[in-house]
Amino acid sequence: MKEERDNFFEDEEMLEAVYRFEDMIRNKTNAYFDVEELENIIDYYIDNDNYKSAQTATDLASKLHPTSSAIQLKKAQLLIDRGNFNEAFRIVEEIEKIETQNFDVSFLKARLYLYMNKIPYAREQFELAIALVYTNLDEVLFEIAGVFDQFFYYDEAIKYLKRAHKHNLNNSEVIYELAFAFEKLGNSAESIRYYNVYLDLEPFSETAWFNIGYNFNRLEKYQKAIEAFDYAIALNENFSSAYFNKANSLANLEKYDDAIKVYEEFLGVEENNEQALFYIAECYDKMEDSENAIQYYHKSIEVNEAFSDAHFGLSMVYHQLNELKKSKACIATALELDAENPEYWFLNGKIYLKENNLAESIKSFKRVTELDPHDTEAWFNLSYALYQSGQSAKGIYSLNEALELNVDDADIHYHLAALWIKKDDVNMGLSHFQKALHINKDLVGDLFDFYPDLKSHRDINLLLSKLDRTAE
Repeated sequence: MKEERDNFFEDEEMLEAVYRFEDMIRNKTNAYFDVEELENIIDYYIDNDNYKSAQTATDLASKLHPTSSAIQLKKAQLLIDRGNFNEAFRIVEEIEKIETQNFDVSFLKARLYLYMNKIPYAREQFELAIALVYTNLDEVLFEIAGVFDQFFYYDEAIKYLKRAHKHNLNNSEVIYELAFAFEKLGNSAESIRYYNVYLDLEPFSETAWFNIGYNFNRLEKYQKAIEAFDYAIALNENFSSAYFNKANSLANLEKYDDAIKVYEEFLGVEENNEQALFYIAECYDKMEDSENAIQYYHKSIEVNEAFSDAHFGLSMVYHQLNELKKSKACIATALELDAENPEYWFLNGKIYLKENNLAESIKSFKRVTELDPHDTEAWFNLSYALYQSGQSAKGIYSLNEALELNVDDADIHYHLAALWIKKDDVNMGLSHFQKALHINKDLVGDLFDFYPDLKSHRDINLLLSKLDRTAE
């Protein structure tokens, strides 16, 4: 309680100094402020992103206390925040000549080195600062870790957080940040480990349970994720993100009915969320319940007409139902909203291919290969559309182009085999067919979906029979 009272009075004193300073500026009068008051005023404005007032206060401080190292450090800090690193560095080095063992000087100099991307020098300065610390070392190490974190040097931040944790095993803030740093690095296993250590100290932390669930999702351990999200929800029944991520976990386990129920619970907390409505539609789609899928895609669009994925989802369902006119209208809207999405162009190509509008289908598949050159399916659909339009040579050319970008892709070799055989170059066709079988024999059925007549081709069957005999 005493510490809270002290902080309260300190805040009151700081605000009183700020009000006096603002009165002086507003009334264009003169007033005296001591060094500590001016430091607090400058900090107040920096913390509130009011750099113009911070600069005014710094200018006044430099006039009133021109020899104060503390004020010069504030000036350097302000210069750093405004991106003037060279001038800040000059000021820090001038102070360093006078004060050879000053924690704040070393700390600020370390920050400057980080801005200059000189990590070893920053480390060196931080170590000099640490050597001057006699109490609350874990808090200082925590602060240093926070600086590295701001610069996205998570590995460095973890080193200092581990030192802070070793110094004080009961500093829960340090443990939480350790877990979060590992999470940002993508090391979910270590992140979960430290969140569990944190929970030993703070067992009722809903965010820690949520973060554990999030990391289990990243590890594709969906059942464990669900258990963690359930703890978070038990601690906070309105924790919308926990409901949402739990539903995602259930969907990943293909428990679509259960996922829908949890998405509905989420919507009870966050009404009219287009993403949740979209995912419910996807669940129904995967359960082959087209009627409900269409209903929820429409609900998602009602919330956000510009939600391109919902228009795309609708188009997919109508395409599956062979309602091509509706499918085409929906994908056209999706493409108006996002013309750079290769999935949208691919579906557009499939719709036009079904309609036998080969020219438009070719255009769409070409666009996919431009946006995503590694989309093998787009390449062989393009070659098929070219073949269907009587342009087998162009189809072969496009597949060879695809092969340069996707070396040793079985599907491309299968489709090259088909087009060469169709052009009566059986030897070239069989050469590609053999390569495809060697890479992945299980994909041969996909080729026959495009070219069913090849099932009865004598040489193809001979190669398949030979492969079967070898397998025996």
